[in-house]
Amino acid sequence: MNTRANYAFWRQLKSLSIRDAALLIFDTDPRAFDHPEYDGNIALEDLKDTEREILSSVMGGAIKQSPYSSHFSGNSALVFIDTDSFVAWCADSCMWIEEWSKGIPPEYAICNRIYRELIMTEKVDSSGSSAKNKIRTWLNKNYPGDALSGEARNRIETVMNPIKVGGAPSTPK
Repeated sequence: MNTRANYAFWRQLKSLSIRDAALLIFDTDPRAFDHPEYDGNIALEDLKDTEREILSSVMGGAIKQSPYSSHFSGNSALVFIDTDSFVAWCADSCMWIEEWSKGIPPEYAICNRIYRELIMTEKVDSSGSSAKNKIRTWLNKNYPGDALSGEARNRIETVMNPIKVGGAPSTPK
């Protein structure tokens, strides 16, 4: 089952539920999320944190509430936001949704996802020596097979690795 978000479809809508917007940030098609064959590759805690972040931005005025949403409720599937406002917020918040961010190099968009999903959540930090391995594992999970070239993977791992020193000593000439 294809669970990747179809941004061309979702971009056409005038409004999105907060839950749908959060799923799109995780590159998951909201229509697939409730399907029995969905593999559940998003941690529900991460999804709820993202929903809260979006709701906070709505309450703070950074994202416009849709006229189709009359009140805030505890159910994020019932609170609707303006799609254009959400896309602009994603750009301002460095949460690039690749297909919505025309002109942004894909590797840059992937780096933003890694920053948001691994580094901001402290799943990767500069205190351990396995930061690059965690980034590599994340890349293999989210971009399997030949979705990225080996060179692209190496560039992303190097740029996003918070540990900038170390490694093998230089070879004497």
